[in-house]
Amino acid sequence: MNTKILTLLLALCLVMGLLPATVFAEEAFSVQEQGIDVTAENYTDGEGYSWDADTNTLTLTNLHLVGNGKNKGITLPKGSATIVLIGENKIENFRIGIDQSKGPSLAEMLTITGGGSLSVSNCDYLSGGSINNATLDGISLSGTNKDGLILHGNLTIKNGATVDISVSDATGAAFGAIYANGRVEVSDSTVVCDGNGSYSIFSAGVGHEDYGVFFVNSEITLKSASWGVFVKSDGDVSIKDSTITVESAAGIIIENGTGDGAITVEGNVKMIADSNRNLLRAKEISLNLGEEADFQGYIRTEGGATSFPTDYTLTTDWKVPDGSTLTVPEDVTLTLEEDVTVSLGIGASIVNGGTILVPCDSPDAIPAVSGNQPEKHHIFPAAWESDSATHWRVCVHNDGGREEAAHTYGDWVVTKEATETAEGLKERSCTICGYQETEAIPLLEHVHNYGTEWKSDENSHWRACECGEITEKEAHTFSWVVDKETSTKYEKCSVCGYQKEAVAIPTAGPTVKPPDREEPKADQPAPSGETPADSSVPKTGDSSSIVLYIGLMVASGLAMIGIFIGSQKEKRANR
Repeated sequence: MNTKILTLLLALCLVMGLLPATVFAEEAFSVQEQGIDVTAENYTDGEGYSWDADTNTLTLTNLHLVGNGKNKGITLPKGSATIVLIGENKIENFRIGIDQSKGPSLAEMLTITGGGSLSVSNCDYLSGGSINNATLDGISLSGTNKDGLILHGNLTIKNGATVDISVSDATGAAFGAIYANGRVEVSDSTVVCDGNGSYSIFSAGVGHEDYGVFFVNSEITLKSASWGVFVKSDGDVSIKDSTITVESAAGIIIENGTGDGAITVEGNVKMIADSNRNLLRAKEISLNLGEEADFQGYIRTEGGATSFPTDYTLTTDWKVPDGSTLTVPEDVTLTLEEDVTVSLGIGASIVNGGTILVPCDSPDAIPAVSGNQPEKHHIFPAAWESDSATHWRVCVHNDGGREEAAHTYGDWVVTKEATETAEGLKERSCTICGYQETEAIPLLEHVHNYGTEWKSDENSHWRACECGEITEKEAHTFSWVVDKETSTKYEKCSVCGYQKEAVAIPTAGPTVKPPDREEPKADQPAPSGETPADSSVPKTGDSSSIVLYIGLMVASGLAMIGIFIGSQKEKRANR
């Protein structure tokens, strides 16, 4: 009975061992209602996290940490510390996602690095206000919480980091998606901030003389019901070679006041908006734009000067703000689409140092302008008319407006390859109107290909191209080849293999068979030159050795049978 049970258990273990590992595998998961507090006396490492007290480094590896809506997800000691991210890590449902025991100096730094990702969500705060400075180095940080990433000092985002932070509080009571008393610096990275009812990025300057927001070679998206970036009056904003997408109500502002904060824009900066927006506002705005710069909206200084830094098309009606002067700078063109008008607020005016284009049927679409007077522009249909030389469009108002130009072609595109026997075809299209021009491609020049196969006749051999041209013609080099099976021989060229007709090989006459030799008797000496018969040399057909081998095999078999029978008797005797 015991043997049967043991056998059954072993079989069950074998079956379970054969099950695929994925049946029992699940995501790394850690329910820690109290969170991970590396400063606690009873702290121990757990699955997905480990702490190095010598270097103040916490390593997270595919950790999924879930709380009960209270406490802190991760608590670090005061002073500088590092979080290393490996794989995908999640912190959910705590009061504070990441916190640090408040330290004595703003020089302290929390560095999050490692190349992995961290998502902090469904918390009251992504980080607590006890963190001073933080650096996000090449990692991915994301999450939606009631409030965002809050720092007493500076925030640095660099080396290809990706940050996507949203605030769920729509009341405007939150600090914002990113709040820092000091500097917010983003370089070579991507940042998406949704402040909801608050600001996307806020640099408050509390306790700091050097503060503001600085973007270099980065992609920034601002979302909120208010300003995307808000900086207190003494802070600065610097934007260089970056793209700012403004989905917030307005773009970037340095708060009104007596401060000396300024906005500096340099290089190929693009500020993208889906409609006319106030992109920049400050007491002083300095522009040093590259050729590819593009501002899809206007900017305004605190003195009331409003301007369009780059060419812009108004697609909806717009009012120049009260007390403001709209300036169109030199080399900038402001275009009003059809049925679009501009009006002036109280005390507002327009100064045109560049070009203002109004629809040809609406010369009064813009109020009185000082400087260069507005010019009419015609409204043309989207489709072009064309012939082989030019393309043109006629104004929809039939007032004589017409624009015409020679085609501007792109590169040729081959639609049919040419061969030695058929022409090819190529085409190119005008980049403006799409008119296509086609042109034949000449036949390819014939190149002889003689191949490797020999052609031949009875006198010579040669190689030939399919066009009929021949080369390497020369006489055969023959040698005789004998065919023993047919008793014939023929001449064959050693170069091309050409064969002449085979001829018979003459026979040499009858063959005389030697007389049979009589075998000597056993007691009779062998003839001179022959070896005498020896009984020790086995004769052909002698079976004595085979009999011996058969006997040995039989004996061996009997011995094996005896051993087997003996073993069976021994087993019976032991039962």
